[in-house]
Amino acid sequence: MNSEPGPSTISRISGVNHTWSIVDVCQKILGEAAAEFKENKK
Repeated sequence: MNSEPGPSTISRISGVNHTWSIVDVCQKILGEAAAEFKENKK
């Protein structure tokens, strides 16, 4: 896991548990993507 730059960068920026940061960021991205997808389908 330490070999991946993503988690390290996120944990460095947020200053909190990198697992929580990844989940938070993923949920935000998925939420925005889902909203866009719904709008595009209409």
